[in-house]
Amino acid sequence: MITRPQRSKFLLLIIAVLLLANIGGLYFFFKNKAYNNNVKPPADRKEIMAKYLKEELKFNDAQMKSFDSLSEKHKQLTEPLFEGLRQEKEKRLRFLTDNNYSDSALLQAVNRSAERQKQLDLTMLEHIRNVRALCTATQQQSFDTGFYKMMKRSRSDKKPAKPNN
Repeated sequence: MITRPQRSKFLLLIIAVLLLANIGGLYFFFKNKAYNNNVKPPADRKEIMAKYLKEELKFNDAQMKSFDSLSEKHKQLTEPLFEGLRQEKEKRLRFLTDNNYSDSALLQAVNRSAERQKQLDLTMLEHIRNVRALCTATQQQSFDTGFYKMMKRSRSDKKPAKPNN
């Protein structure tokens, strides 16, 4: 059996090791947090689109002003649609629970969701069509070939960084 002075030294050693481990853990936690805060947040789609139109398609100031106006109207149209999708998600889950997740309830829930998504997709595609209409004939050709690539690039830029575990 360990005597009292040896036992105290042993306990102090364990406490010191645990204290150092906690300090080390806090250091790495805050170091990684500070590093992640320095990362520039991804730009929103409007910024990406504006940069594309200005730099790639060479939109003039009048076209950019029209684009800004279109974007504002589009934002006003889509915000309620996105909010409706969020609210519908909760309602859909309650509806499924109330109907014991029956086949007919599942089908009904999917159909309601599809209708809301259809409306959102239609609004988004109309916006793209309206932006394209701002282009000159030459710009439209570039828009038609480059728009998809630009949007694909912007989505890959937005992928969240994997957490350091």
